[in-house]
Amino acid sequence: MLAIQKGIPLPAASHELDALSLALRALDVGDSVLVPDEDLNYRAVRVRAAKLGRSGEKKFSTRREGTGTRVWRVPLNPTDDLA
Repeated sequence: MLAIQKGIPLPAASHELDALSLALRALDVGDSVLVPDEDLNYRAVRVRAAKLGRSGEKKFSTRREGTGTRVWRVPLNPTDDLA
């Protein structure tokens, strides 16, 4: 059985994911952002970009780059120009 505990404070939320979400929302098609590994690992960055992309309004592509992950905003339709 699990014990119910009262008065345990909730830890502060991680701000790295919030900062990444804000950066991804601000990207225009063709823009990119480099997220250092010390801020977030590759998988966390890919998951965040995928979740934001599920809205159907934006699409992202990620690649490892040195000691970080670069995220590009790409066109929704692959035949659209990047400019």
